Amino acid sequence: MANVLNFTVDKYPNDLLADIFNHQHELAIKYLPIEKSNGLCLYDIIPADIDDPKAQAKIKDMSWRAIEEVAEAIEAFDKGEQIHFLEELADALHFLIEKYLLCDFYPYHANSCSRYFPTQNIKPTGDLASWFHDIGPVIPKETRRPELYMAAAEYMVASGLTCNCLKNKPWKQSHVLTDERYFREKLIEEFRAFIKLCFIAGLDATALYDMYLRKNQVNKFRQKSNY
Repeated sequence: MANVLNFTVDKYPNDLLADIFNHQHELAIKYLPIEKSNGLCLYDIIPADIDDPKAQAKIKDMSWRAIEEVAEAIEAFDKGEQIHFLEELADALHFLIEKYLLCDFYPYHANSCSRYFPTQNIKPTGDLASWFHDIGPVIPKETRRPELYMAAAEYMVASGLTCNCLKNKPWKQSHVLTDERYFREKLIEEFRAFIKLCFIAGLDATALYDMYLRKNQVNKFRQKSNY
């Protein structure tokens, strides 16, 4: 079975985060018919109508998928499986970015998103390295279990709070519009928490991009081979 060690990354674009978004969009579009054929496609429009209950269910599903991959990453870390550990973090990033594609959201730096925060005098940037720079100036030489568990918990809480912004739940009969500004503030906090987790894991922007793209190639191989 193909894994990340079977693939290489030869080029690194100037905007790593934008390239990740582009690759994930391509992958997501190809997975939609597979999920439909399995009878498990909750919603099939990207970006989504954020107030549609089915769209919200799909967004929450993506949130859970990312959390599940983080849990698998922690399990792999405890087993001493370093490559598997990093691969699962890359899997989590896949689902996290697909969630953002559904939300029509791009994680601009410094709490700024030009579409929803037009009055802020902050130049928005999606530069991936700048997110890591804000976590700390030096990548830790050794990943420590307590800090890793704490960072994973912080990410899971942040993810849960983004989901709590989406109020049209299956058991509710009233329709509630989403507070989009507040929702996107929570999405920014969630992304920051994920980057902190990756930082604690010993990754920097280039290493995270490298692992993401390797796993992206694995997923494309699986699509072609009907895995």
